[in-house]
Amino acid sequence: MKKLPIILASASPERAKILENILNLKVIPADIDETPMANENAQSLVERLAIQKARSIKCSGEYIISADTLIEYRGEIFGKPADRKGAKNTIKKLMGKEFNVWTSTAIILMNGNHHFKTEAATLTLNYMSEQELEKYLDSNIWVGKAGSFSINDRNCPATIIKGDLDSVRGISLSFINDTLSKL
Repeated sequence: MKKLPIILASASPERAKILENILNLKVIPADIDETPMANENAQSLVERLAIQKARSIKCSGEYIISADTLIEYRGEIFGKPADRKGAKNTIKKLMGKEFNVWTSTAIILMNGNHHFKTEAATLTLNYMSEQELEKYLDSNIWVGKAGSFSINDRNCPATIIKGDLDSVRGISLSFINDTLSKL
């Protein structure tokens, strides 16, 4: 596939790293309100946010890719923690439990049409002693990451039980490749 001019509407350095080797990438972080609407579930929220992020970037002559990832446990949605206390509370809620990671990847074509794909995976967060948890929090690995962890980190405390690694990584590379190869 030839390197097409692409804008990544994301502040995530992990998403940029995943895409930079295959795409002619320019990163423009999207600045949108990510507050869930009343009664919005995790799947609907990640789909809306991925498309909204892509549509918020005003460019011509380039494709725009965006994504959003959220954690959902028993209907409760976990995004990026605001602070260390939020990260600690999230990790404590998820430790030893099975939960879902939802990722929606959107592509806005030059003609304004959009395509998106939403995927879910089931994970579990490994138990950590209080000392291990404090060490993890001290590392700041949790900063800016939905659910306070990233599967891309070497010391990630999560294990995939069911689903695709792409959906857990925060962007569907297979969907992007498939969509762009048809252009």
